[in-house]
Amino acid sequence: MPNAGDGVEKRPLSIEAAMTGVLALLVDARERAISDEKNAPKTEVLLSGAGMAIEDIATVTGKKYDAVRMAIRRGKAK
Repeated sequence: MPNAGDGVEKRPLSIEAAMTGVLALLVDARERAISDEKNAPKTEVLLSGAGMAIEDIATVTGKKYDAVRMAIRRGKAK
């Protein structure tokens, strides 16, 4: 990781990048915690219900757009 002495200019971290990183960590922790629970709602469904777009959910979960879209569709059909 570069430091100030490497001639790399530091720039402030955007709030969007910071929040995306935090959310990705929380999603990962939740996915690990519910991995054995069959009736737990999918993370994708919860994030969609909170108003997140499929593209954003795919970004924070590390899943493909179509996989997220299908998970949401299936979760809402239950």
